Amino acid sequence: MIKGKAASNAEVTLTIAGQRHNTIADHNGQWQVTLTARSAGGPFTLHAFESSSSIKISDIYYGDVWLASGQSNMEWKLAWQVDNWQQEVQDSNFPLIRYFDVPNHYTADEQNIIGHAKWQLASPTTAGDFSAIAWLFAKQLHLEKGVPVAIIDSTWGGTPAEAWTPLPDLLKHNAYKSQANDLISKPNHWNQVFQQTRVDEFKKQQRLKSKDGHYILGLSHPNLDDQHWVTTDLPLTKPLPNVLWTRKRFSLTQLQAHSNGALFIGYTPSHFQVYLNGTQVQKSIGAQRDDPYILPKEHFIAGQNLIAFRAVNSWDNHVNIASKDALTLHLDNTQIQLNSGWKISNKMEEAVPMPPKLWQKPGVLYNAMIHPLIDFPLKGIIWYQGESNVKQATQYASLFTSLIQSWRERWGQAELPFVYAQLANIHAVKETPSTSNWALLREAQTQALVLPKTAMAVLIDAGDPWDIHPRNKQIVAQRLWQGAKKVAYNSKSVTSGPMVKEMQVEDTDLLLSFTDIGQGLRSKGRTLHGFEVAGKDGRYVNAQATIEGDRVRLHSPTVSSPISARYAWADNSLANLYNINGFPAVPFRIGE
Repeated sequence: MIKGKAASNAEVTLTIAGQRHNTIADHNGQWQVTLTARSAGGPFTLHAFESSSSIKISDIYYGDVWLASGQSNMEWKLAWQVDNWQQEVQDSNFPLIRYFDVPNHYTADEQNIIGHAKWQLASPTTAGDFSAIAWLFAKQLHLEKGVPVAIIDSTWGGTPAEAWTPLPDLLKHNAYKSQANDLISKPNHWNQVFQQTRVDEFKKQQRLKSKDGHYILGLSHPNLDDQHWVTTDLPLTKPLPNVLWTRKRFSLTQLQAHSNGALFIGYTPSHFQVYLNGTQVQKSIGAQRDDPYILPKEHFIAGQNLIAFRAVNSWDNHVNIASKDALTLHLDNTQIQLNSGWKISNKMEEAVPMPPKLWQKPGVLYNAMIHPLIDFPLKGIIWYQGESNVKQATQYASLFTSLIQSWRERWGQAELPFVYAQLANIHAVKETPSTSNWALLREAQTQALVLPKTAMAVLIDAGDPWDIHPRNKQIVAQRLWQGAKKVAYNSKSVTSGPMVKEMQVEDTDLLLSFTDIGQGLRSKGRTLHGFEVAGKDGRYVNAQATIEGDRVRLHSPTVSSPISARYAWADNSLANLYNINGFPAVPFRIGE
């Protein structure tokens, strides 16, 4: 569909690729034309004209358009240090892949226009700012199918699913009904509140980027008297609020002072600046973990040096720095440990304002970032979200299915392909059965597979225990693409892992059968892990698990009459059941 604006009630003619369409603009000058479908190809030139004006747009292609949406793991850019990101950016010269980044915005009523954004061609100069998953997915699609690909990126970190769901569809959910009613009945009031909050958010961003502490107070200067600051080690035992300054003195030999330094820190917060002997030498916007900060040799001196950090966490205003035993300075063949003996203060700069996160309210992101897109013909949707709903896992199943169905209704495509990522493993491995909100959320995500033309990428083996943003985005994009091949491109091959089908009781054992076994079941490692069984008391214990053909047998010497089983039921599990095709089994519980 093509939309445009002309004179009031003007007759508009549009031509492209041998098609000619005539329409009449309404009294506001708005017009739209639905093009006839055709096979992928190009380039073409679009020509639209009325009696007093005309416009030509060149370099237009017919191809597949995918919408990528969700929260920060889908939002995460290539240049935010995903695995192999430099090579990915270098290998991004694909002018037939187009990318559109929807600006973050939220409103109380449905919008029809997206401003301040434009399509970009994929190239090494642009791809660093592309969603890593969306880019990797698009490139795989383009290489396999040979068609032009457009990706619309509509994402926002830290956002719950209800914010992406239309308000009318939330009225049937008790958890969101009251807020939805309030927004529907008072849109003007809430839009005024949102506008003021955006002003406050701008003030917050200015504070985060402020250099007053460096230029006015001299907080990074070696001569500053920091004797009254607290002495401690990094990382802190407890995060501190507002702007955190840390300072440490260390000595270098004449030889060491003539080498560039590589500073390894581990975890750094969202806004982080590094000062060496009073000069800012590095900064990052966005948490960094693995890559070192390079410290130029011209800022080192033989003898005593002063290194200082300015750190702020824009998410919750509580900041920490470094990972345990990770804070080291590498100079040639020398490593200097820096975790201990820091002077710290969080009272040297003004407090950071923290306006409420109103962009998390129900419906507001759908209104501003999804509704303007609904006339855009899509091949499908890829989605990665759920971390912000972990504490509401019991409501998520119905909420998530409502989101999918509501988007399909508004696009007028009852079976619009919807491919989504299940939450990855997180936190320390749990080797004994326990409760887990992450497992409950994954179960809720799995339930959406009852809807037609849906596919789920299981990531139980693709996470990072210490980072909610695992940097291996390649495996996520690859598994989303495998799901897309099935639901959008009618692939007949196995595109997902084993999914439990039924359970049988056999004496003191349980026998589990599966769908999607492909060429067969296998374990990664000699022993199967991640299975649990329980009797009537509902107390789960680890089970001995063995593969028997296309089934898995479970046994525990402490449960004589098992009636239920679970698999990968933890924030982070040792679960290792796969099919021979290489896809991990879907976490589950059965028999309860």
